[in-house]
Amino acid sequence: MRILFVTAKGRPITGASIYARLVIEHVLPAVDGAVYAKPRDLDDRWDAIHVLDGKRIPRPVWKRGGDNLILDVHDHYWCSPPDFPAPDRALRLLAQKIRKRHFEKVLGRAGRVIVHSDAVAAALSHRSVLKVNLGVPIPSGRRAEEKKRHAILLAGRDLFRKGVVPLFDALRIALDAVPSLELLLAGKEYPHALAGAKLLSAHLPVRFLGERTPEEMDTLYEEVAGVVLPSWIEAFGMTILEAMARRVPVIATDCGGPAEVVRHRVTGQLVPPGDSRALAEAMVTLFREKRLVASWAEAGRDLVARRHSIDAMVSGMIEAYC
Repeated sequence: MRILFVTAKGRPITGASIYARLVIEHVLPAVDGAVYAKPRDLDDRWDAIHVLDGKRIPRPVWKRGGDNLILDVHDHYWCSPPDFPAPDRALRLLAQKIRKRHFEKVLGRAGRVIVHSDAVAAALSHRSVLKVNLGVPIPSGRRAEEKKRHAILLAGRDLFRKGVVPLFDALRIALDAVPSLELLLAGKEYPHALAGAKLLSAHLPVRFLGERTPEEMDTLYEEVAGVVLPSWIEAFGMTILEAMARRVPVIATDCGGPAEVVRHRVTGQLVPPGDSRALAEAMVTLFREKRLVASWAEAGRDLVARRHSIDAMVSGMIEAYC
């Protein structure tokens, strides 16, 4: 089976780019594959041309189209206007209209579409939508209990979509119960969003760590008491899988993709989007019910090992190519 993989260059700084790196590392060796470098590569005979991020499709690939073109669609935020507080909301409304027209054209050129959550699948209108579970490496061993800090981590980009406004409100509430609590924000953020988040979090124990290497992220996962993803809308959330694979307790909002792996008080804690008080209670629970929280983290790791391992992703991808 000959597969041409189309991926953007550069360091992985988003969930989609981390996924693309994992596909190149693990799926490409399992097939007769190559990475797209120039338009002439399209002239060879390929069973499938797999674009690993539909947002970054080279124009020659898009213009070619065809039944053997497989488009990876990682999110559905462009399908509807943003419905959450953000300093750039007017710009987002304009961009959403432009992106919607563009993506509908791109989707029309693809023979098949691969998604990674039921939430994204439900939002798309395409004749052939295939779901392939995301996969992450499963580290061996256990976290050292003594290393854990009174810190909760939010990792990712697009902080206002990821719910920093209700998260900061939740932090203010939770500090009454856990005065030593600290919030860590990791990821390469848009400059205007970063400035707005820093302004809103003034006088709060919030540390903006910026972009972190995979090795530095491993250290953070090892040290924090939990990972939070309080998004208003989320296609899935790669950081949730990475945390669960390491037995790190997770808190997420019931906003689409996260609910497919985070079962409330079974594999983590799930709260309504925008509910600062429920989010604060979940954060405090990490420190007040440590034994129970540890059991949820163990169940989360078991779920990831069963459904979201690298081997499971490779198998699902090969099946999608057939």
